[in-house]
Amino acid sequence: MTTDPVVRVLACDENYLACQDLRLAAGRGFTQQEVEERLPVALLGDNVRKKLFENENGLGEMVSCGNGRYRVVGVLAREGALYGSSLDASMLVPIDASAADCRISVRVPETGSLSAAVAEAGAQLAAVRRLPPGSEPDFEIAKAEGAEATLASLRSKLSLLALAIGLVTMLGASVGLMNSLLVSVKQRTQEIGTRRALGARARSISRQFLLESVVIGQMGNASGVLLGLLFGGLTALALGGRFSVPWPWLGAATLLSLAVSLAAGVLPARRAARLNPVEALRSL
Repeated sequence: MTTDPVVRVLACDENYLACQDLRLAAGRGFTQQEVEERLPVALLGDNVRKKLFENENGLGEMVSCGNGRYRVVGVLAREGALYGSSLDASMLVPIDASAADCRISVRVPETGSLSAAVAEAGAQLAAVRRLPPGSEPDFEIAKAEGAEATLASLRSKLSLLALAIGLVTMLGASVGLMNSLLVSVKQRTQEIGTRRALGARARSISRQFLLESVVIGQMGNASGVLLGLLFGGLTALALGGRFSVPWPWLGAATLLSLAVSLAAGVLPARRAARLNPVEALRSL
């Protein structure tokens, strides 16, 4: 079998998987000895593995790349694409220690120590390259701040989109609730007329329908919160991520559903309170 010609070949050492937080679906990563001796071993991305071996993992098989042949020792777990880049269509081989051009990735445990880590990395690279003090560096240090800014912008846009969808949903729910209560007023004309004839005030009738509207709205809010927490937790579990309860958003959703319920119940409550008891009793 032959893969597509767009497969990337990356040369790395034994620490690459941990630094990039990559997982293996099968096999193992490179050993220090394999990297130092640049043995012909390889790790395959998920797309490459499927193209070459279909339903098998291909461990121990030989693959050809350029003028070399490599033995498959591991398969990367599928990760999908981010900004059009993905390791699913890649093959990893041990890096040559004598390579003139290479990229060194450093994972900083805390964001606050990023500046100190950049300064330390620059000093160590300058010492390795034996650059005179004060000379211009012949290397470049790229930080992940651009990616973080892009992710933050994307996160804010997604939050605004989710908020807009939620508001539209709330509007539709309020219209549906109001229509249901109006129908309920029509169907309960006899009940309202009987209560008015027995001395019930218009205020108590209005309060009853407002209370029903709030109860229905809060029941819907509770159901939505429980389903959201359930599916959010299951999604985080399936993706191997962490799930945190957004308490401020839950509080805002509860207050908003309360306001929508009250707004939706105003018109039906006023119509029920203004119902003429004599006209209502005629339908008995």
